[in-house]
Amino acid sequence: MKEILDYVINELKEEIHTTLPGRIEKLDLIKGYCTVQILPKRILCKEIVSVPPLIDVMLDFKSFGGWKLRYPYTKGDLVWVGFSELDYYNVLDGKEKEPVSWDRFSLNGAYIKGTITPKNIKYNDNFLEDIVLEGKGTLILIKGNGEIFIKTGANKMIIESDLEIKGNIKQIGDFTQTGNITTDGDVKAGDISLKEHDHGYEKPEHPAGQGRTTKAG
Repeated sequence: MKEILDYVINELKEEIHTTLPGRIEKLDLIKGYCTVQILPKRILCKEIVSVPPLIDVMLDFKSFGGWKLRYPYTKGDLVWVGFSELDYYNVLDGKEKEPVSWDRFSLNGAYIKGTITPKNIKYNDNFLEDIVLEGKGTLILIKGNGEIFIKTGANKMIIESDLEIKGNIKQIGDFTQTGNITTDGDVKAGDISLKEHDHGYEKPEHPAGQGRTTKAG
């Protein structure tokens, strides 16, 4: 009978998929792990107790094809915590192994599934057809019509590499240049062409080498 009950229990476990709400208490954004306090409490021996904090909970960073995507979690963020059906530690060194896993839905196999959105957080309703990244005054939109819009909260954007633009540039506002400008085309200021304009000069009013300006005719 015990073997039958154990079999039934194990079969039921196969259908269990659990997540719990939690709050991040500590972070290691370099290694990609955190300590999480599970928020729902339990009744144990007629007393309400908290679940002990879970350590070494895997953050939901992304790594694919040589690229890495890291979210700037902070202490106090509300998250969903999932629990692995089987032990996942056998793949954390990047090599697949095939040990027998006895760690079923263990608290040791916890990982972050994503964030919880409290009801007091409101999302911007102006860009419902766009992919939106917004925070601290910065707004990045990948718009539904194909455009890309960037507004920086610090009013400054730094690019630490060469920049190649294939297409026209429209400048609104002042332009400050440090260094040389090399162009294969023309440069115009108003109707004046740098390539095509010339000067007519009157006879110099001073000998050469005195550093005085000759009047243009």
